[in-house]
Amino acid sequence: MLAGAALQVLGVIVAFLNVDATRDAIKEQIAKAGSRPSETLIDGFAYGVAGLAAVFGLVAAGLWIWMAFMNRAGRNWARITASVLFALFCSGTASGGPVFMNGTVNGFSFHITAGGTPGLLVDLTICLIGLGTVILLWLKPSSAFFNPARSPQAPFRPPYGPPPYGSPPNAPGPSSFPRPPTGPSH
Repeated sequence: MLAGAALQVLGVIVAFLNVDATRDAIKEQIAKAGSRPSETLIDGFAYGVAGLAAVFGLVAAGLWIWMAFMNRAGRNWARITASVLFALFCSGTASGGPVFMNGTVNGFSFHITAGGTPGLLVDLTICLIGLGTVILLWLKPSSAFFNPARSPQAPFRPPYGPPPYGSPPNAPGPSSFPRPPTGPSH
């Protein structure tokens, strides 16, 4: 899981290194729509896409780290949560990666992703690491770690001390508690 977090940070770096490719893709797709925005606007979109990729990537890295420590602590809910997050991430990657800008200009729709092909390769590698992690989390030895054998339960002891004087002889409490004599007295 910590390797997945490191790769997630690498994905953020790739998004920033490929900001020029993102800018070119934005410019090309908007030009196909017949619009001619300024270079400043295109640069703003490109850096906005890279910024969103950074935010989502760092949140995802934080989730990887959090899940690693919670699973290490044996929290069963963390194993389930990690599996669900894996499924969500990989379904997003399978659909072509996270789309950070989606819109329509003069009837032409466009989709911009951060990182381009290198970013998609990083995401696919993260999916493979996640798949291996989820498999390891659900193997039988791991299940024994997450569901430890329960120790036998201690007998019930009333929290308020021994029964009061005059209680029936079979009342719960310590056996050394003095009981009144029964039967005829001599």
